[in-house]
Amino acid sequence: AVVSTQSTGIAEQFVAVRDATSTFGCINAPLLGGALGEPSKARLAHQLGMLLYNLAPSATVVYVQGDNSTFVPRAVLAGYLNAKGVSAANLISVKKVAAANGISFE
Repeated sequence: AVVSTQSTGIAEQFVAVRDATSTFGCINAPLLGGALGEPSKARLAHQLGMLLYNLAPSATVVYVQGDNSTFVPRAVLAGYLNAKGVSAANLISVKKVAAANGISFE
């Protein structure tokens, strides 16, 4: 995520990205992180994993960096695998399923 230095609200930034009018400073990461609860973070991480698959469908390593080392990285990997067509990937089984599909997770 790119941290915005502008005072534009989070919703306005998402609308600008959706409408393709701006991608610079598209997400104010600290405010977004503070505004989301755990279920929303998991859904967002899962969707980011799905986006990642569209950007790098032949990746063999998925590396997730952040301050939440519990479920967010697993949700990103599950989203990546789900987008790849692996429906068995979930937060609990994701490391084993990734290994079985030739993807390492860091």
